[in-house]
Amino acid sequence: MNMSLGCGLSLRQEPQLSQRLEQRLAHKQALTLRLSLVQRLARKIRGAEEDYRPKGTCPKCDRRLTPAEIVLGFNRNPTDVTTKCPRCKHRFAPILFAARLAGASSVEMPFYCPTQTLAMLKPEMASVAFDEFKKEYTAIYRSAAYHFGSLKAAFAKISLTYKLEPRISAWQKKVLSFLGKLPDAVIASNARTTVRAVRKLRKEKGIGPYRRG
Repeated sequence: MNMSLGCGLSLRQEPQLSQRLEQRLAHKQALTLRLSLVQRLARKIRGAEEDYRPKGTCPKCDRRLTPAEIVLGFNRNPTDVTTKCPRCKHRFAPILFAARLAGASSVEMPFYCPTQTLAMLKPEMASVAFDEFKKEYTAIYRSAAYHFGSLKAAFAKISLTYKLEPRISAWQKKVLSFLGKLPDAVIASNARTTVRAVRKLRKEKGIGPYRRG
């Protein structure tokens, strides 16, 4: 009787565990794709090719985390800047690495989770000019771009308006390979344009809307 009950519970649990695993993998894949979009849109900075990406190697087991693993490892605590290694579960602080693709120079800065990024945005920052913001609050700006797509979207999360962020030039070419693979709203937020503009472009290219798998 007990053995039969145990087998029945096991059979019911296996599909649930499989479903959770599939959901987590789908989330990771979607996050990886969105981070690729962020990098594609951010590369042209003042005419120089630059590459910004989260980096982190676990000091305990030496595993090199992917950007998606770093983001998923944050615990959404505004005072804790560490991520969690998916292999050994050790927590450590990742970095945001910026390098010129021509190899001229590179710089490292803190990489914040969404909660930390929003906690660092203050009302007075909403009136800071865009170029000045990027210079004075580089880590906050880059973290906001990774998690929310733009400063405007990040400020909106805390009910503030930021109007000083310029549009991304030639965004249409940069988002082509992501149309239909990400929601129109996600692409619009990262490209600093409207959902309507993204939807129009997608339809012009004969690409169907994003469907969650």
